[in-house]
Amino acid sequence: MTQPRWGRTIRSGGSLTPATASIIFTLLAKTIELSFVTVFVAFLGQVLSRRSLVKASRGVTIAERTLRTWVIPPGFMITHFQYLRHVALSFLGVATLIAALISMFYTTTSDALVSPHLRFGYWDNILMEGVVKTIYANPLYMKKNCQTPITADVDSDFSEITSYHNAASSLGTWAHVHEGGEGASSDLAFRPNATGMLFDNTTAIGSWIATNSSNMTASYEQYNRIVNNVTLAMPHAGITAAAKDPKNGIVQPAELGGVGEYSLKASVVSSAVNVLCANVNETEIAPLICVTWPNATILTSKDNPTQKLASADYANDVQLLPGESYLNSTVVDDIFEWGSKYHRQPPVFPMLPIEYNSIANVTMSNSDAIYLLIKTSDALTSDYTLCELKSFLYPACSTSFNISGLSGATLQSLCDDPNDKMRHDSSVPDPPISRNFDWKNIGWDWMISLSLNTGITNANSSTSRMLANLISVDTGPGSSALNPLMPSISEALTVMAGDTLLLSTVDAGFYHFWPFQNTSLEPGSYQRFNASITSQQYTSGIIPNQRWQGIFYLVLFLVFVTNVFCLVYLFLRAGLVTDYSEPQNLFALAVNSPPSGSMSGSCGAGPEDGQLNVDWHVKQDVSGHFYIQEGRGAELQMQGERFEMRNRSRTLNSKSSYSVLSSKRSSVVER
Repeated sequence: MTQPRWGRTIRSGGSLTPATASIIFTLLAKTIELSFVTVFVAFLGQVLSRRSLVKASRGVTIAERTLRTWVIPPGFMITHFQYLRHVALSFLGVATLIAALISMFYTTTSDALVSPHLRFGYWDNILMEGVVKTIYANPLYMKKNCQTPITADVDSDFSEITSYHNAASSLGTWAHVHEGGEGASSDLAFRPNATGMLFDNTTAIGSWIATNSSNMTASYEQYNRIVNNVTLAMPHAGITAAAKDPKNGIVQPAELGGVGEYSLKASVVSSAVNVLCANVNETEIAPLICVTWPNATILTSKDNPTQKLASADYANDVQLLPGESYLNSTVVDDIFEWGSKYHRQPPVFPMLPIEYNSIANVTMSNSDAIYLLIKTSDALTSDYTLCELKSFLYPACSTSFNISGLSGATLQSLCDDPNDKMRHDSSVPDPPISRNFDWKNIGWDWMISLSLNTGITNANSSTSRMLANLISVDTGPGSSALNPLMPSISEALTVMAGDTLLLSTVDAGFYHFWPFQNTSLEPGSYQRFNASITSQQYTSGIIPNQRWQGIFYLVLFLVFVTNVFCLVYLFLRAGLVTDYSEPQNLFALAVNSPPSGSMSGSCGAGPEDGQLNVDWHVKQDVSGHFYIQEGRGAELQMQGERFEMRNRSRTLNSKSSYSVLSSKRSSVVER
């Protein structure tokens, strides 16, 4: 069956609300039921009346004249069950019995199959549109649109960039993993997903990507050091606004009484962040530490005399050697891809942080990354950990958005699934993965807001201490694997940076490239993208988990067939005759007809047994008078005493119908 979906036709706040639609469909069902009964009763009346008027016919029995009462009040079949055995097996009897049953169940059938109910449809491929206003990770646009009570009057330079989100939800998940004791897999693909919040009402779930490069054991064998390489893709936040854009015509849960739901997959890019951390000793990191260089300006710490502090203008000491295009080389150049081979500059840090402190760096020109140098407990190791963070747009993903009026909204990135036809690289063949140079500015502000650069003053930031406790310490080849009971520092940093990925895609383009000349647009421009959607709408038809209701299709089919049959009959029998099955017509005919011997004894309690099978004909005398008369061949095989003017059952009490009617106390004349 078609099972039409009503879309925005039936919705809360619209011209046709769900309550009104329910009333209308019920009225229509009742109207169809009444019209069906009316047509069928008219059909019965015409068939029986024509048969009684035709001299050559077998006439009409009393049992057949009760057929109309089977349909009008179906309960008649129960209270007068004896009539069924006289006529139920005839063609008209079977047809009437079916008509009575389907008329009884038609309203129920309509409610099950026709009245609209909230239900999901199939997945439909559609073309959606969304407003884009900026390139990905535009710091100026984000600064302008960040909502914070800290205005320019309070902080003229950083008033718009001092708010940030945290990874409390993800760390809470790891707390449950730790309490369970069994732990998570050492394979990144099967570890808890990164989560975040968007607009405080949408849960965002990320995906681990490039997991083949996240094997710490393989990296240890290759580099002979702890290398923690993690890449996270977060969903495109712009899908939430596109899904609610009236231009796409998606019925929202609020329009369905707050209980609706829909799910969609969008063929758009996902924002990704790669965090690469490697453990290095003091000698290995020295080429990148300003205070270890010859002729560097060094200050002494009052609290820690052995610590070398950099001067405030240490950046002036960062100069290229004559004839060189890149800064000092290190033993980890191939890990972080620095130097002439990769055309990337390494970072320079002013000093080494003390334990549980960190120092950030973003000063390198033409760089797409930010860096963090952090120190874990001195009691565990003397090594330092250097982390590199960089972001890019990843095309091998789709964004899934599910919103429910009851359970809230979820935004999720689905990546690296070869069976996902909604991946962005399925819509755009072979899209490149390009370096992004804008996110580092957002990432730097994010690091500052999290106090990840306070190690330059030994401020002992709580965030730095938390991250330092997640560093994997080299205790031999067996230690080079992801801890099953807690996240690694790279995982924690990706989760914490995940919020910047979400905010960077708000109002950002859906493609892997920016097709406009300006980096921001006002008021914005629509971009199209492929999507697939399944949604709850008011729909007529069987509810998926109630397949047994399909039996009611038989009722609809029989109503249609019966109506067509009656229509054909009435069309072929041109003109209508007086319906002598109608009570008023039958009464007028009966009182003007001579008495019948076949019905002797029936006036007190009604006809029974053989009297129900007597055939009757409507006749006309020479004067034009119509009357009803039994057929000439009717012979009754009954005893005479059964037709006396009294109740036929001698055992009935005085409250029988004839006894009451013949009682003097009930006499109308005496009253």
